[in-house]
Amino acid sequence: MEKKAVIIDMDGCLVNLDETLVKKASDTLNFDLAKVDWKTYSYEDTVTRYVDIPKEKVTEILNSIWNEKGFWRSLSSYEGAIEAINELSQDCNILVCTRIPKGCPNAFIEKEGWIIDHFPNIQIEFFAVSNGAKKTRIKCDYIIEDRLKEIRFCPPETTAILINRTWNTKESTEWSRDLGFIRVNSWNEIPGIILKKWVWR
Repeated sequence: MEKKAVIIDMDGCLVNLDETLVKKASDTLNFDLAKVDWKTYSYEDTVTRYVDIPKEKVTEILNSIWNEKGFWRSLSSYEGAIEAINELSQDCNILVCTRIPKGCPNAFIEKEGWIIDHFPNIQIEFFAVSNGAKKTRIKCDYIIEDRLKEIRFCPPETTAILINRTWNTKESTEWSRDLGFIRVNSWNEIPGIILKKWVWR
């Protein structure tokens, strides 16, 4: 039987970018961003809503954090993600696809290093796309995402699985009722969907 192809997004889906980025940005801004309401994926929009600072300055702060040596390789995974991907790899071809922030030359090699560090015993294909490119142009059976914006471009033959995050709820700026996807609350639910196994609760 041919293996299913599964594309997995990285930031906000597999790795918890917010946990580290928000803490570092909060220290720089002297404002606790962990307490604010993240209804948009745009850091610039969220920060300028609560802090009197130009968007250009926010971008400068973000780029400074992103370009710290080892930043991308130090990020933690979301709970259950490593275990779920290891399980999926037994019957699926796994492709991790991520976007590289503009002006961040270290991101590609560090993100690839993160994959090597956390999945030493299974084969995972790693792809990076630039701003404007769509992950869904790669043919696959399933795509695991945290962004509704990416799911909008899924072809009919691809099943989109959306991991619940504050920036993809009905109150978020990206919400659209006409999108088709399976919403899950955690990584623990995903192997049961893709591998068609019964998951006891």
